[in-house]
Amino acid sequence: MPCPQRRMSKNISRLPGRCVHLDQNISAALLVSVAVTLVALFVFGFIKGRFTRLNPLRSGGQTVLICGLAAAAAFAIARAIS
Repeated sequence: MPCPQRRMSKNISRLPGRCVHLDQNISAALLVSVAVTLVALFVFGFIKGRFTRLNPLRSGGQTVLICGLAAAAAFAIARAIS
């Protein structure tokens, strides 16, 4: 199934699954998911920086760093438990 071209906002959460067939390559799907998440975090941090009148690039980088570390820790804990 091709990647969605229309109504991207409704399908953005399903984008990694549609671009990479999950049943064929789990590790590639995980990498796509991580990349999309990091880009989204940067965009949110950038916008936050614009609203708070801080340096948007620095704010985006901080958001990626802090949230990325939190996500990695959660992933590691979940993997250790299971």
